[in-house]
Amino acid sequence: MSTPSLSQPENKKIPKKNILTFFLGFFSASGILLIIARMLGVDFNAIELSSFQLFELGIAASISGLISLSIYLVVSKVYPDTRKLLPLFSSIIFFIIVTGYLVLRYIPKYQIALSILVTATLIGMGWWIQVMTTAASSRRSHTLNIVLNTRISTVYQDNLKKSSHLFKNGRHIAKELAEWRDNPDKPEFKKLKLGQELKDAINGTVFILNYFEFLAQGIKYDDLDEVLLKECFSGFLENIERRGFFIIIEAQKTNPKNFEGIIYLSKRWRGESLVENCKDAPEKAQLGIQVPSKEEVKKIMRGEKVCFKNKPTSKKTRAKKKDKTKNEKK
Repeated sequence: MSTPSLSQPENKKIPKKNILTFFLGFFSASGILLIIARMLGVDFNAIELSSFQLFELGIAASISGLISLSIYLVVSKVYPDTRKLLPLFSSIIFFIIVTGYLVLRYIPKYQIALSILVTATLIGMGWWIQVMTTAASSRRSHTLNIVLNTRISTVYQDNLKKSSHLFKNGRHIAKELAEWRDNPDKPEFKKLKLGQELKDAINGTVFILNYFEFLAQGIKYDDLDEVLLKECFSGFLENIERRGFFIIIEAQKTNPKNFEGIIYLSKRWRGESLVENCKDAPEKAQLGIQVPSKEEVKKIMRGEKVCFKNKPTSKKTRAKKKDKTKNEKK
């Protein structure tokens, strides 16, 4: 009998919110306990202290940590664009509060220097928040213009129509055509003939892939607003990655950097990339219906013309069309 294989536990990362909540609770509890102990007059003289009382310093550090984390949570919620450097400024606030306690408690002659330090820090933080919010507003308006221009762009809409005409939701480009597009000089493609309709659909799909590649690079280098683009295009991204699955794979065989932005966006927005997961085993990918079908691909490879618009219909539909034309003539 074969013993069942035990799956290894996954290493899950602890959410950032849980870490912040832990430290908030830690500093709050530490500060409260130390303050209560100080008010009760607990004798700490048994411990020899070199320059200052560690007990009161612990109270100051706990309160400083609580204030710093509270500022971090409030500012990150009100100004979400400042989250990148906000931990640094929170650490500076923690350091200033502890330093301020030490100066006021033990070295009062440096109060003027302390006030200058606090003032400069507050001015710097205010300027930094203003710069970050201004840059974010400009980035958001620029992204909105791109989205609106996409909606009214005739070039984008034409390519989207040509791509969606044959490769609707749940359909993908045949592997042979993707190989032909990337390397048309192969011997097996000498007799291959594509109709204009199929050429337009493939070129339209490549155009859409390149457009998403442009968006991905803009997001990666923080030139475009990711939140707005995700709300607008996250649903379509999965479909376009499936539609151009073999085009992306064949392009990356030539250069691994080709269409890397599509994979980057898929992993960032959906948590996984279909191309990355099934690159080594494309047959396992659930791509849907292949267009053209296998039989149609064989005909195309033999040089036969395949028409997708005027496919043969049933007798009933042909009879209905005849009746409509007769009625229109009458």
